[in-house]
Amino acid sequence: MKKLLCYGFVCRSLMWLIGKLQPDHGTLSAFMKSNQMAIKKLFKEFTLMLKGFGLIDGQLVEIDGTSCR
Repeated sequence: MKKLLCYGFVCRSLMWLIGKLQPDHGTLSAFMKSNQMAIKKLFKEFTLMLKGFGLIDGQLVEIDGTSCR
């Protein structure tokens, strides 16, 4: 399921990681609820990586219009 989450947020070309699974919204919701801390850590590490590469300044990140600080 972590591979599925990365697919959804990083790149469509990673479809092979999940074997073209197409889980429904309930499955995704249950996964997100049961892995909130791991997902938060994943986003934090990803943001720090982008900041380290100089791709973002780290002040504000927006995904699909949702602001995250």
